[in-house]
Amino acid sequence: MSYTKTTWQNDQAPAINATNLNHIETGIFNNDAMLTSILTTLGINTTTWVSTDVYVEGQSVVYQNELYKNITGDYTTTDPATDTTNWMHTTMLDIQYPVGKTEIFYDDLDHSNYLGFTWEKYAAGRCLVGKDDNDTDFDTLGETGGSKEMQKHNHEGIFWSDNLGAGLTTYGNATYRLSFTQAACSNAFHTGETGTGTSGNLQPYIVVNIWKRVS
Repeated sequence: MSYTKTTWQNDQAPAINATNLNHIETGIFNNDAMLTSILTTLGINTTTWVSTDVYVEGQSVVYQNELYKNITGDYTTTDPATDTTNWMHTTMLDIQYPVGKTEIFYDDLDHSNYLGFTWEKYAAGRCLVGKDDNDTDFDTLGETGGSKEMQKHNHEGIFWSDNLGAGLTTYGNATYRLSFTQAACSNAFHTGETGTGTSGNLQPYIVVNIWKRVS
C-alpha cells in the first residue's frame, strides 16, 4: 500500500486539527506494528524502545519507525536517535545480515558486494565444524586444523615361532580369542609406515561457495 505525502501550509487546507493529527498518529502506530511484525517473522529480536528498559550490546530496537542497534552494551534514558554514543542507526538488512554472517551459494558469481555490504569467500576447501568449548581442537572461532591426507603411521605386534603355544580359546557364546604362551612368542615386529601423503582420506562431500560478510 503506497503512501501519499501531504504538504502542509499555513492557513490552507488540509486543516491541522484533531482529525488529521489523529490520522497521522494512527499511521505511525500501524507502521510501527507492521515493522515489528516483519522483524518477528524474520526471527529478528527487536522491540520498541522504552526509556526505562534494559538493553545489551547488539540488541536492536524500533524508535519512531527507525531501527537502532546498541553498540556498547550501555544505555541511558536518552532516545537512540539522540544517544549516538550507545546506539547506531541501522536497517533490517543490517540486522538480518550482520558482520560475520555467512551465506552459501551454489554458483560461481561474485558476491563481494551482496546486498550492498562487503563479503569475502570463506573456508575454501574446508568443511565447517561446530564450536566445542570442551575440546581444544574446536574451542576457538576460525581455528583450522586437520588434513585430507592419511597421516603416516605403523602397526606393532608380536608373533610366535610354532603352533605349540598358540590356539583358539572359547570365550562367551560362540566367540573365540587367540591365546598363546610366552615361550612360543618371538621378537616383536612393526609394519613399515603407511600413508605417504598420496592416500585420500575424505568424508563424503559436496562443493559450494561460502561468503562471509566482513563490513
